Amino acid sequence: MFKVNGRERLVIVLENIDDESPDDLLFIIPDDTHLTKCIRQNKPNIVTSKPDRDLIEDLHNTAALATELIESNEFINARLGQQQKMLEDVIDETRSELNHIFDTLYRGNLVSCMANKYWAIDINVYESGSYSPEEIAALPAAMSEPSEEPFEVCGDTISLVIPEIAEREEKITSIADFPLSQGQPMLQIKDASGRGLVYFVPIESVSGIMPFTWSDETKD
Repeated sequence: MFKVNGRERLVIVLENIDDESPDDLLFIIPDDTHLTKCIRQNKPNIVTSKPDRDLIEDLHNTAALATELIESNEFINARLGQQQKMLEDVIDETRSELNHIFDTLYRGNLVSCMANKYWAIDINVYESGSYSPEEIAALPAAMSEPSEEPFEVCGDTISLVIPEIAEREEKITSIADFPLSQGQPMLQIKDASGRGLVYFVPIESVSGIMPFTWSDETKD
């Protein structure tokens, strides 16, 4: 048995599936609610190419709830520490779901995110604190037109964040205090190609997220 969101689920693990890849494992999770997929490690073509629509819907719903919260009188009248906790509470469940998918169910796989808008920042510069969310928002974002294919953002880690609240020292008064995220959680993805970038992806621009592993094609 395997725990999924606190509930026991049946997981079937098959070893030595064929002579070509005797060390591979095949995980079967027979549950439509929690990613009914078969994954063979080190075989990227086994992972479905369709986005997890349930996760995308949860992300979009969470973004809408965050905006609704920030515009509420209860939030505006709260102290900064309370505001930060209220926002964390709104995104916590979806963040846990995201972490569970990529840290447990698909552990060892990379992340492919399809989106029509993102900001890319040098990760060393960002982690040094040289860029504030306001400064990132002032930089040009990569954007695709509705008639164009979305971008594929690939990374080795993914997290759900609201960049403006981490180091904030003053009380939040309106959506204007969120120049980068617009008051909604964003996907923060660390680049997996060796370019040393971190991506900030608005939830509203995301159309798909899926796990994958490197192949000769994806490395190019």
